Amino acid sequence: MNIFTRTNDDDLLKYMSDDEIKSFHVVQDTLVFQPGDYITRSGERDRDMYVILKGTAGIYLSNYPDKVFLELTERNLIGEINFILPTRRSASVRAITELKVIRYDYKRTVAFLAEHITIAAKFFAALNDILGKKLIKTSQKQASWDAEDEQDQS
Repeated sequence: MNIFTRTNDDDLLKYMSDDEIKSFHVVQDTLVFQPGDYITRSGERDRDMYVILKGTAGIYLSNYPDKVFLELTERNLIGEINFILPTRRSASVRAITELKVIRYDYKRTVAFLAEHITIAAKFFAALNDILGKKLIKTSQKQASWDAEDEQDQS
């Protein structure tokens, strides 16, 4: 259930009006990473969040450091869990191809949202939708890896 109506095709900003999106741009930076560059590292406490504009990144879990757990592409988020919860990052994310992202600096974003409560409600409603879908996807992926491990041990 959601109390907002989708207004555009941007998953993170989908409930915001054009004017709200324009005002929200003050918290965004555009960054470019080269193949192999780390966007986030497992164990860090950084709370910034990223949206992929172009390219591919890989999620690497600490117990599988050389295996891509999930590939992330255009419009996928990086770091959304740490944006919500002040915990260490649970995975590393590295660029597989040249990667262009929007970075949401945590402190600037939270300060902006504290002053714009309606935008904050729309932002967190969209983030909630994204997190729910991602939880389903990663749970399914982990279950398939666990099944592969069990077969390998047999």
